[in-house]
Amino acid sequence: MSGADIVARVSILDGKGYVWDAAQAKRLREECRLVGAMVGGLPGYKMQTSVRGLPLELSPEEVTLAFAKGWIHINAHRSGDTSSSMAACSVSNRQEGMHSSQGAEGSAEAAVMEDWTSPLSDGRHVTIPTQPSCEDTYPCSWTYPSSELDKIRCIVFSDLHEKGFYMTGGLKFGGDWLAYPGDPLGYHAQFVVRVVLPDQTIHALMFASSTREAHAARKHLLLATAKQVSDTSDHTPVYFSVAPYAGFGKDARSL
Repeated sequence: MSGADIVARVSILDGKGYVWDAAQAKRLREECRLVGAMVGGLPGYKMQTSVRGLPLELSPEEVTLAFAKGWIHINAHRSGDTSSSMAACSVSNRQEGMHSSQGAEGSAEAAVMEDWTSPLSDGRHVTIPTQPSCEDTYPCSWTYPSSELDKIRCIVFSDLHEKGFYMTGGLKFGGDWLAYPGDPLGYHAQFVVRVVLPDQTIHALMFASSTREAHAARKHLLLATAKQVSDTSDHTPVYFSVAPYAGFGKDARSL
């Protein structure tokens, strides 16, 4: 796949990328194998956290890979410039009888510009645009990775991605990522990936607890790092997989 085939608009905020377009998020998943995580709420299902909606949050490693492949355009928000964003907000009224007190067009335009906290306290509905206008964004550079560990994380993530794995966050299972042999909608994760420095000393208790947690979830623990063979060579990913001695049983799913 060439870089020109997939282009998504990604907004950068606090070192992470956000995709607000559903079609772009779908193509990133299906054609680029970048899953990300939906972090937005669904208006029709407000009292639950099991199902999320837009925006799609991309991890720093996903943004780095997609940017290197030419799959995304990166934009940042102008700090402190909210005039055009506020002008795009619309404020409507849920309470009966309050529309009649608004008067003419001038009053409605003034209501659009007022702070969002006041409409909410009055029981009115505030609609905020999901994407800023072009005047509120500007192209920016992507400086991640900066530390040695960040560089190793990007090398490992890119290598596993090249091997065909789908990657999602692995914090729930005590790792950095979960590695799936196919789309997470149709496959279980095969590995709990934990990234370490090449010369890092791993405490025996940490190793035992990470192994137990991964095996209890019927996944292999995968310790990953990257190191240079010589000063002139590139970093080479190195993996150490830990599986139960007796396997996961005869009924375990073959991956």
